[in-house]
Amino acid sequence: MVSFSRFLGTIAGLIVLAGVVAVIREGPQPHLPAAAPSAAPPAAPAKPTVYRWEVLERLPVTKRVFRGTSGDPLTGSFTVENKNDFAIKDFTIRFTFYGNSGSMIGSRDRTYYELISAKGSKRLKDARLGFMPDQGTSVSAEVVDYGVP
Repeated sequence: MVSFSRFLGTIAGLIVLAGVVAVIREGPQPHLPAAAPSAAPPAAPAKPTVYRWEVLERLPVTKRVFRGTSGDPLTGSFTVENKNDFAIKDFTIRFTFYGNSGSMIGSRDRTYYELISAKGSKRLKDARLGFMPDQGTSVSAEVVDYGVP
């Protein structure tokens, strides 16, 4: 027969063994000092929301001069101003053509792979715009897309 003290020793050994297995399974636990109460860090100031349409409004196409008549190749010289606080690149300009009655005949998009610095401008000279529609008498231009470097 097994003595009572030997029985208790075996039980104690099994309990210690179970504890070791549990620690090995969970992995070592880092010692963390008690957290001292501290004030919350100051919140970063919120960035103002800038909507795409607001940015596009601050990209006017000015000093426009177009050369060409109905059915002929059309060229244009114009300036794109960037009135935003950040640079833009790879902007797309939509050229809209109108007839003598003022009706819109069609439009054409052209992308210019240029960089315009914040508060800067870019003059594009003699840009080829394709052919003027047969009944076209006037052209408007506006930036409809842009990228940010």
